[in-house]
Amino acid sequence: MFKLNLIKKGFTLVELLVVVAILGVLTAVGITTFSGFINKSKINASKANHKQVFNLVTAKSMQCTLGEESVKYLDINGDPQEASCPISIDAFVNIMNQNLYSLNINSPYWGTNPPFGSWCKINVTNCFPPGYLDGCPDDIRMTGKMAIYKSSETDISVCTNVGIENNTAVLLLEKISYE
Repeated sequence: MFKLNLIKKGFTLVELLVVVAILGVLTAVGITTFSGFINKSKINASKANHKQVFNLVTAKSMQCTLGEESVKYLDINGDPQEASCPISIDAFVNIMNQNLYSLNINSPYWGTNPPFGSWCKINVTNCFPPGYLDGCPDDIRMTGKMAIYKSSETDISVCTNVGIENNTAVLLLEKISYE
């Protein structure tokens, strides 16, 4: 006959420490990778918002030139409006800012919780009544925000703060000729 010899054996302290160290390294790598992924997603969302708004402003700016009698847009309440052609550059910038405001786009960086409550929409420094940005949003707290403004007598600029690099805002700026 044979004898059954059961020996209870657990992990040694060294083995447990090695497992904990490996788990720590894997967690650190995962958090760093995930953080980089989230930041890149916010940058890409800001760029996508910029492109969408730039294309909208460009298309609307050409309507009067192409013979349309009016430009349709949404006011700050989201109600459809029309502005008769020709439209001054100042009035056009105002209606484009109203249109953007009514779309309820939030900063990809801040969502519905911006650093200041008055920054409730992507293109304002004051929520209601709206105070639109009149230049590039270059404050590092304005990540994801954008501005549509008159940059010269014949140019409209669309500028977006897409992120921060070396403690400086990274700006995406495009101009539209408006005549």
